[in-house]
Amino acid sequence: MAGILSESVAGFVGMRNLAMLVSVRDALIVERSAKSNQIRGIGREFGLHFGKGIEALLIDISQLSVQSELHSAQTALILGQLAQDLVRINQRVSETEQVLVELARRYRAYERLQQIPGIGPVISASLIAKAGDGQQFKNGRQMSAWVGLVPRQNGTGGKVQLGHITKNGDRYLRRQLIHGARTVIRWLDRQEGPMRSWLEGLVQRRGPKRAIVAYANKLTRLAWRALAFDEPFDLARAFGADAKACAG
Repeated sequence: MAGILSESVAGFVGMRNLAMLVSVRDALIVERSAKSNQIRGIGREFGLHFGKGIEALLIDISQLSVQSELHSAQTALILGQLAQDLVRINQRVSETEQVLVELARRYRAYERLQQIPGIGPVISASLIAKAGDGQQFKNGRQMSAWVGLVPRQNGTGGKVQLGHITKNGDRYLRRQLIHGARTVIRWLDRQEGPMRSWLEGLVQRRGPKRAIVAYANKLTRLAWRALAFDEPFDLARAFGADAKACAG
């Protein structure tokens, strides 16, 4: 495997390869979702309700009884073929993610991004592919606006209120960052220190759903700093008294 490279040395070709793989993965995710929905739709016609997630769906299909549940060998065959299609798509997703992450590891920012709670290997690779070294953004808020996670500002009589997020930016990154934020808040009891206190306060003030979006916004700002500055992630600083300055 190639050694660790700076963003400038890795070059334009490397970034284009990353961007291509991100695009391929996104298309495969859409295809996988469509295939899963197709299988579930057929199942509902026979009163079948499969478990959540791809793995649970495939397990449920493998355990179906043709005689008692489907009443049709042809339908069982069709579901089996669709399940095989889903397995192949899922395998392609895994293979694409593996190559994507391997390429992203050549960039110094990859390890810095990995230190941020809620940002895993695929999100790190996607951020590098989409945002590069982050130098096109003046600060983290600009990058968050580019992703579409900055809330609209509404107000009358001099009072400003924050509304729903704009959703005007990069849908792919926004979806990934919200998913990462959701995972962190779902397992809030596993967090500790200033981060746990910060997240608990966020959930209490805004409720779980809005807290997820708010944390995704913070994730984007922290990600910008990891991309733009060659310094390790500081958890205490990110969620402590000077958290706003740290996030940019």
